[in-house]
Amino acid sequence: MRLKINKRLKVALLCISCILIIVFPVLIYRDAKVPEYKEEQISVFAYSQQGNIQYEVFLKPNILYEEPSLGEGSIYITEFIDTIEASFSYAFEGERASSIQGEYEIIAAVEGYSDLTSNEKNNTGGSTKTIWKKEYVLWPKTITRIQQKADRFSKKVSIHFSEYKSFCNEVQALSRVSLSTRVCVTMNTTLTAETDKGPIVETNSQALIIPLDENSFEIQKAALGQLEGAIQETIRVPVNHQSRIQLYFVCVGIMAVFVLFLVFLTIGADGKSRHIKELNKIFKRHGSRLVAINGDAAAGYENQCSVRSMEDLVKLADEVGKPVIYRFDEHPEKITQFFVFTDLWMYTFNLKDHAGHPGASPEKNNGHRAGKQKSNFKARVKPVPVEPAMAGSEGTNE
Repeated sequence: MRLKINKRLKVALLCISCILIIVFPVLIYRDAKVPEYKEEQISVFAYSQQGNIQYEVFLKPNILYEEPSLGEGSIYITEFIDTIEASFSYAFEGERASSIQGEYEIIAAVEGYSDLTSNEKNNTGGSTKTIWKKEYVLWPKTITRIQQKADRFSKKVSIHFSEYKSFCNEVQALSRVSLSTRVCVTMNTTLTAETDKGPIVETNSQALIIPLDENSFEIQKAALGQLEGAIQETIRVPVNHQSRIQLYFVCVGIMAVFVLFLVFLTIGADGKSRHIKELNKIFKRHGSRLVAINGDAAAGYENQCSVRSMEDLVKLADEVGKPVIYRFDEHPEKITQFFVFTDLWMYTFNLKDHAGHPGASPEKNNGHRAGKQKSNFKARVKPVPVEPAMAGSEGTNE
């Protein structure tokens, strides 16, 4: 069974499919033969950094605590605090050995500050503004140099809380400016590593922030934590198009199957049946020779002969000088037989027996092209009905 499809659509689909069948092999050749590269970032020297702060708060003799110190994360009463012991550490470890130079220092900055308004926060990006500041060097800048994979250094310092608080009280008394005060104890580190893939420079800070003007407080800790880094290089690597090539092959196969389907399993359809097409050919070719009747003219004839084609029937009509007769019907699909009557014989051509077989059409066999216009069967001349028994009767034009 063949599927009917509009002829123009069929041609368009065939053209598109053929174009795609040509395009996909070109794409396959391009991806398979023409190299394509992309840039990628790869790590050539990986390293890590780790920084940490630990502290312990030592107390004055007091009536509340029996132990001499408190650990991290507590809320501390200002009047009971004596000193704070803080331990800062920093470690660097590279993928391979390199020339490493480390610098570190620990500074305590006592400062008076004010909180910023919302507009000032937006403009400066911070939340406070320092009004005055005094720095104390808890550990001077120290430089280390080693030729290894890693470098580690740590330092423990004492933060004299009572001393810093007394200093703040004196400043505020002399300046008569009441501000919030705090001490920020910071370890600044700078590490430079000369590797076989280039230099590494890392600058970091870790700090403890301790309020000085509150009756009780918490200590804020800003430690470095664990950080990963790497020296990266850009390289060009070939792009693997294997999956895309396989997809193109699948598309070519689909297009080829689709073309075969269009060619062998579909027939062009222009909205007319084969019978109507053949009937149109007959009326276009022999319309002036045909006479339509209302009755059945074939009844009563014993001598009947079927001719092979409409051309043969027309030739026979010319030979005997008789018209070609057919029975008129409002529905063209029911017009199937054409007759020529003589005194003794009835010659008939049955379109139904021939229209369904390709190549059997009399018009094709004789090289005539079918007309595309629709025949107006109702406009044909209809004679006065004849009696079926009158073998030689024929219709006359109105």
